[in-house]
Amino acid sequence: MTLLVLVNPNAPCDIDHNMMFLDKVDPKFRVITDQLFFTDRTDIDVSDYAALLAKKPEHRSYLWDRVSRSTEIYWDESFWINRFNLILSLEDKKLEEDIDSLIMNRFRNFITRYHNPDPKMYNQYIHMLAWAKVRSERKDNVQPIKKLLLELPHLMSVDQLMQTVKQFVPFIVPSIEEYASILSKELGHSTRSFQVLKNLEAQGLALDKAPMLKTARDLLFKRVPNRPNRRSFFGMLEDKEVMAHLKSFYKPEHRDRLIELIKRCDYKEIEEYHLRNIKNLLELDASIADELMETYAVKLYSRYTGHKGANVKRLVRACKTFSQFSPKKVLAWLSANNKMSDIKIMLSSFPDLKNLAAFV
Repeated sequence: MTLLVLVNPNAPCDIDHNMMFLDKVDPKFRVITDQLFFTDRTDIDVSDYAALLAKKPEHRSYLWDRVSRSTEIYWDESFWINRFNLILSLEDKKLEEDIDSLIMNRFRNFITRYHNPDPKMYNQYIHMLAWAKVRSERKDNVQPIKKLLLELPHLMSVDQLMQTVKQFVPFIVPSIEEYASILSKELGHSTRSFQVLKNLEAQGLALDKAPMLKTARDLLFKRVPNRPNRRSFFGMLEDKEVMAHLKSFYKPEHRDRLIELIKRCDYKEIEEYHLRNIKNLLELDASIADELMETYAVKLYSRYTGHKGANVKRLVRACKTFSQFSPKKVLAWLSANNKMSDIKIMLSSFPDLKNLAAFV
């Protein structure tokens, strides 16, 4: 079957058409290239194609132009497996890199816009699967493709993720379970990855929790408590198994490390998810209550808010929610920092403190 193709002039192409002269392209090379990418013929003689490609620098530009334009045509997966095998057999690293970039970028952009697309119906999906299968069969480096799959939790829902990753089993990842295991090792870089794993577990997927538990230990005991690591740590504390594991390893000498982590937080990190992080920190080590409350107070008052009493009302809420927090110590902190109007709110919220009013 031969197609008459109307080419999109805006199709991706690195050729400056004003500089490309077809009269510099060998007619034989041009005919074979056009047959390869604008027909689905399987009887094309390509025995000397590599030699023809190397004959002139314009040939590589012409080949790239035909390949990129052909990606606008609907060809099935078997067509692209055949053509990609030929391209990789040419051992042109620049051409290989250009095609790899084109396919992966298009797939990444496509997959964020479509929910559970049929992999047999969309060019971007067909190209990605064919490219991945060919590279895998040829024992080429598939790490960039695997890395792209590990980025998908940030781009789609869990249901969509499962359906997409299954398309790349077993030639990029051996199984969904192995994918989850690899993903679990990325937890320290992403709270989202942990949430995805929890959702996968809720769907009945058996997970190896060992990497997750090790990551949790490292986040608390070893890694720099920067913002991404703190967010991952706080997210993992919500898991009962992770919490129990950390408590079994936690010792008094780790207290300073935990306080350092808390002091690096802003007030939103401390109170987010309806005080979830405060609850989990106190469960891990109740002895840090005073330092946690003081840090929370300092962070609250260092922000700008035009709402009078907003800061102290947050402190009141925390004291009423957690018995480990001492309203007396909060009152003393407010007095030491000359927050006179907020002291009145604190006293009215905790009547038992009114007998201390003369001392603040």
